[in-house]
Amino acid sequence: DYCHNPSSMTSESDYLGFVKDGIQASTHVMMGRLTPEVDSLVEHLRDALKQVGRNGRVIHIAHSQGSVITWLAAKRLKPEECKRIEIISFGGAATICTSEFPFARCINYYSVNDPILNVVPSAVKALKSG
Repeated sequence: DYCHNPSSMTSESDYLGFVKDGIQASTHVMMGRLTPEVDSLVEHLRDALKQVGRNGRVIHIAHSQGSVITWLAAKRLKPEECKRIEIISFGGAATICTSEFPFARCINYYSVNDPILNVVPSAVKALKSG
């Protein structure tokens, strides 16, 4: 099952959709604001934890802005919930780590030519640390 945050863009040339996506992303990144997307992910992760039972684990995969939404959602999860979730993030606009949240495991993947490295210092640090 998945929790999806679709783009507002209807085509590659949809400037208005691009602007809407940018505003949503900046609301998450710059303001750290909890939005309906964050609420939806918290609910989705809690439902997934119920489905796998007490001893099960949930593997959550996030990409780009989804990493920021995951980081914000983690602030609303209980420590005992986090301990049963593994995070895999690709090109994340936020670096998610076990030193900040008690997730079972966190892996952040970045490409050395990812433009996000120009604006997210924690991503640069994560990339250099291996």
